[in-house]
Amino acid sequence: MTTSTSNASTRDTVRPREVDLFSRQERYLQDLRDAVRAHAVNGRLTEAGRAKVVTVMNAMYPGYKSAMPADDLIELNVDAVARELAGDD
Repeated sequence: MTTSTSNASTRDTVRPREVDLFSRQERYLQDLRDAVRAHAVNGRLTEAGRAKVVTVMNAMYPGYKSAMPADDLIELNVDAVARELAGDD
């Protein structure tokens, strides 16, 4: 007996546009991690380092539209990545 995948639901199908979205988000997250690493001191971000990361990311991704509307989302992401890279998460 053979099984056909032609009956897969639409929600199980990844479209090319979604792949592009995933790729762009992956690139953004890698750039964020790199920026946090570059501005961390002994694995930790100072307030000045945090501000530099935000400036770098805003320069690299001007007008970046987040899926989650929050005025301080980049700052929250910077802090979370810093904790992860420091081994606190």
